[in-house]
Amino acid sequence: MPKTSTPKASDKTAALAKSASIEAKAEAVQAQTTEQKGEKDKFEVKPAFHCRMRAIGQKVLTTMADVQPKAVALWEVFTKRMTEPKVLYPGSFGVSVMLSEKPEDAFEYWAVVPATPDSEVPEGMEVLIVEPCDYVEVTTTLDKMQEVFAFMFGEWAQKNPEQKLSTTLPNLEWYPPNHSDTQELTICFPLEKKKE
Repeated sequence: MPKTSTPKASDKTAALAKSASIEAKAEAVQAQTTEQKGEKDKFEVKPAFHCRMRAIGQKVLTTMADVQPKAVALWEVFTKRMTEPKVLYPGSFGVSVMLSEKPEDAFEYWAVVPATPDSEVPEGMEVLIVEPCDYVEVTTTLDKMQEVFAFMFGEWAQKNPEQKLSTTLPNLEWYPPNHSDTQELTICFPLEKKKE
């Protein structure tokens, strides 16, 4: 039977110091991980799926350089007429329909409402069909929209290479009923369809 020795006080002190050091390192790693998560979660990104939508509204041809003033002007006109189509549910969408794969090229920006299948198309409006698609979405405010786009196509895209954002499928902005400039909206970023 092997001999056992009683630990000395100095051994206990050294063991406690070592344990405290390990705990301190663990806390530091945890703090760093939390900090990194905080950076990643600058905006909360959630998965979503949108069914096929028949929308009715108005559009403008624009570019990234002048989309803001043109979109504002479009909404000012459309807001006054958005009750004309029969709506499937309350609220409205801003829809960016890309006409090429180059972000700097012109694209269509639509202001629409989700319409019922039998809704007539009022004069001066058109039908937009948005096909079913997987999205990731971020809820934010109007003043942070540019920041959200920069985050999604920059940091988020780099950290989530398995979920590639589409530059050709329609991008959606969901505005709740009676939306004001200070209220939240949800931006829906389409994901590229996986090849079967």
